[in-house]
Amino acid sequence: MKRLSVLLVILGLALLIGPHMGSTLKMQTVVVPGAPQQQDDALPAVAPITLSTLAASSGGNLDNLIGIDYQENSDSVIVSVHSTTGVPNNFVKVTRAGVVTQFSTASGFPEEVYLAIAPSQNCSGVGLSLGGFNVGDVFAGSGFGTGAGSTIARISADGGTVQNPFATLPGETGLLWGGLYFDRTGNFGGDLLVVTTTGGVYRVKSTGGTATLVARDAQNRAFEHIVVLPNDSRFGPLAGKILIGGTDIGIPASGKTNVFTVDPIDGMHPAGTFTAFPVPAITEPEGFRIVPANGDFFGTDFGGSASGPFKVVTAPSSGFSGIVGDLIIASEGDINPNTKTSHLYDVVWDPGTNSLRTTLIPGGDVFQYEGITMSCSCSPATLTCPPSVCVASATGGPSTVNFAVPATSKGVLATCTPPSGSVFALGTTPVSCTADNGCSGTLNCGFNVTVSVFSLTIIDAAGSGSFITINTTTGQYSFTCGDGFVMSGFGTLKIKGGILVLEDNGGGKCVLVKIDVFSGRAIATLQAPMGFVRCQINGRNLNSNCGTT
Repeated sequence: MKRLSVLLVILGLALLIGPHMGSTLKMQTVVVPGAPQQQDDALPAVAPITLSTLAASSGGNLDNLIGIDYQENSDSVIVSVHSTTGVPNNFVKVTRAGVVTQFSTASGFPEEVYLAIAPSQNCSGVGLSLGGFNVGDVFAGSGFGTGAGSTIARISADGGTVQNPFATLPGETGLLWGGLYFDRTGNFGGDLLVVTTTGGVYRVKSTGGTATLVARDAQNRAFEHIVVLPNDSRFGPLAGKILIGGTDIGIPASGKTNVFTVDPIDGMHPAGTFTAFPVPAITEPEGFRIVPANGDFFGTDFGGSASGPFKVVTAPSSGFSGIVGDLIIASEGDINPNTKTSHLYDVVWDPGTNSLRTTLIPGGDVFQYEGITMSCSCSPATLTCPPSVCVASATGGPSTVNFAVPATSKGVLATCTPPSGSVFALGTTPVSCTADNGCSGTLNCGFNVTVSVFSLTIIDAAGSGSFITINTTTGQYSFTCGDGFVMSGFGTLKIKGGILVLEDNGGGKCVLVKIDVFSGRAIATLQAPMGFVRCQINGRNLNSNCGTT
């Protein structure tokens, strides 16, 4: 945003430190003209988005709003308000329902306050970010000094704790409305990246808030907004690099229709390298975001006055489905309170022209963008339980049952109740299993464990091929001899002291079965006719058919 007070501050600071910085650091600036920049009407069309107002300032709660970022753990956006004083408070939370509440007691942060919220690695809303920051914690520029270093505050995810300063940028005097962003590529260790209004680019560690200079513009030009481009071929030679936006403030002006890549300090470039890439369609970049799959869009519109109240705008993810993975840049535009001159652009590398290709996103116009963000989309894990388990009771009563504990598709073991290894009663017991879906949700599945003495099969251990199946509830049996002879009927059952006995002496036959359910040993004899042993079974293992006869 263009502010006369900010311009005077920057001019004064640049005059104070410009000669000093210029004498100690030799920054290399490269301008890449490329082929003539294509105009929007010559580019492939991008599907229109449907932009709507999520929340408008009421009672001053969103007045002078600036920065915005998505907070996974609350599924809301945090917005900085009351620029340039930060009074009475600096931050509010806006829910998806458009409800605005004060987020934190933090106040008095100067000028335009931009913020970055630590993201998870899978949109789970919990744990640590790639760089070890607590997911959901908010980081914002909180102050600047004269050589003591500009400061960054940390606000806990619930807004209850303010650590100020969390980090100090050594020797920095610029304002942090340049921008803050968390590296999501790993190219910069998942660190918090910061660009200042006097041309400093820093990375900040999660441990102790240690800040290290990445690059320094010797001309102390003001840059605004920062992102790390993914390691993706769609960004050509810019893939994996830091990208920052030019402004119309600087000595000399860095160019409000340029973006710059930043190559870190190395042995050949002691101040790093800033490379300019013209984007003539974009007047003053006011926000960078990589489009995630199924991520909704949010932005701050500083319109105010004749254009209506300050507001937070949003658009559903469906409008961005055709440009997932691309960079979108918000253009502040030539501010006109009566006309929406602030636009959104889809930006990728064009190998044909060796330049950045910008395409207007229809429907994305507001009066004055100050910040943009997008929600993340988590792919939840799945959980599949094993088939129901049926086991024979080794004692004729409750039995210990072990089963395979299911794991989610992301490898997380479920918690089952009752757990594997429990003693299950005779009959069927439902088992319920739960696990984290990896997206702040819960997965559930279930199966049954049946402990049965309902139907037992005894097979002759000698290998004769003879076997008998017994329904231990009704006494029904089927005795099959190795020669194929089958005798079926109903016998009398007696169970005492772990010994099951079945007898059938009717119809000129004799069937006698004795089973020791503790040891699994069994003997069965079929006399048909009575007095003639047709076949005999000596078994050592019991097989439960779990309900089949």
